[in-house]
Amino acid sequence: MKLPQKRNIGKDEPVMQLKINAFAIACFFALTLFSCLPSAAQDSGKKNKTSAADTVRQRFIKVEKIYIIGHKRTRKSIITRELSIEENGIYDSTTLATTLELDKQKIFNTRLFNTVDVTLLETAPGIGSVLVKVEERWYFFPAPIFQLADRNFNDWWTNRERDLSRVNYGVRVDQYNLRGMNDRLRLIAQFGFTRQFDITYSIPYFDKRQRHGFTTGASYNESKNVAYQTDNHIPTFIRSEDLIQNRFNTYLQYSYRNAFYNFHYFTVGYQKLQAADTIRQLNPNYFGINKGQQQFVHLKYQFLRDRRDFRNYPLKGYYISFIGEKDGLSNKSDVNLWSGKLLYAKFWDMGKGFYFATGLTGLVSGPSSQPYSVNQSLGFGRNYVRGFELNVVEGPRYVLSKNTFKKEIFKTTKDISRIMLIPQFQKLPLALYAKVFFDLGYVQNYPNYELNTRLSNKLLYGVGTGLDLVSFYDFVVRTEYSYNSQGDFHFFLNFKAEL
Repeated sequence: MKLPQKRNIGKDEPVMQLKINAFAIACFFALTLFSCLPSAAQDSGKKNKTSAADTVRQRFIKVEKIYIIGHKRTRKSIITRELSIEENGIYDSTTLATTLELDKQKIFNTRLFNTVDVTLLETAPGIGSVLVKVEERWYFFPAPIFQLADRNFNDWWTNRERDLSRVNYGVRVDQYNLRGMNDRLRLIAQFGFTRQFDITYSIPYFDKRQRHGFTTGASYNESKNVAYQTDNHIPTFIRSEDLIQNRFNTYLQYSYRNAFYNFHYFTVGYQKLQAADTIRQLNPNYFGINKGQQQFVHLKYQFLRDRRDFRNYPLKGYYISFIGEKDGLSNKSDVNLWSGKLLYAKFWDMGKGFYFATGLTGLVSGPSSQPYSVNQSLGFGRNYVRGFELNVVEGPRYVLSKNTFKKEIFKTTKDISRIMLIPQFQKLPLALYAKVFFDLGYVQNYPNYELNTRLSNKLLYGVGTGLDLVSFYDFVVRTEYSYNSQGDFHFFLNFKAEL
């Protein structure tokens, strides 16, 4: 019997103060904004002019069958949901390879598989089948919790002087792909600096057409240590022998995926916080003037368009996110806050192992006068100017531009089956990138907020170089040496991609 021809479609000290010309900065912002505009050509693919002769010679392929192998727990429908092709469909051979490569990326970005291969098998001229081969991840993760309670490693190392009492410990149990539908159950029991108990369940699709999903969860935490104010852009904590704050939160989120790359999320939640009189005495505006507790309804809408090649460490594509939020339903609520946040990130593969990434984030919120507990700020998560990891810059409005140029040093996969018995961990992917970066940010200060004026209402920038180490299960280590607009040099360690 003649075997089908196989064709692969893809694999997996004194220092002179730096002076920055204001005109150059303005030009840089303009270039960043220009590069962030998504073009129709990028979204739908470049449209090449085709002559009549080319059209005649154009070759089409009929995909008779789609075979999927390697999925033991995952339902077939979860994989086929990510495919742009269908059985008995007829496709242009000149674009089919690109289509299958994009489908491969979409399947990989479900985060259900260690490896994904999508292959076209031609059984006859103009006729073929598609083989999707996957290797499932390890889905059950009972993991100990041992993490710092602070905003990032650098905040703990420098601002908190490596205080080991500021550590959370406990256990987190994640059951991914619980029923083979890419659903997840998470349980958390945490002790230490902050005592916390969480339960969350999410399922991306509950309907036959796989467009509608939901997430629900509840959490309770309590602490003897609370940041009651921010002084000179560093949160100030009070420590007590007794519990001085607790928080309860519950929510229900509905998700709608109307296209391969478009996601809509609608969330309604309820939150209640209570604090001891000690906190109110130290900061009367912690919950609002002389309030001892705070409870409100939370509404949130998010639109997400994700065309990144790999979500944990993207090198190509783009990402758009808009978030609109409302805390409190009326002026009489304990909190009356609205906010809108927009993020656009673009990633370029420049060839020969060179890559460039730029991201632009903006936030507006109101009214400008708010309780300290709901202040907006740069300094948490990925929202910070590199070089200012130690600081929190609060304000109702901010803008942030992050830019990175990098070079791949090496990319390999190691077979560690001799020392690792679990099949899902026997292949260790490793990649190392050298980079330079330049970030800009601006935060408008809150009215009459005199404790924090050094970094607000002025242009902030950070420039530097570093190395990124990337491995499996979303593991990223970033080492960065930076210089900032305050004239400070820092060496920082981070554990997430910058965008």
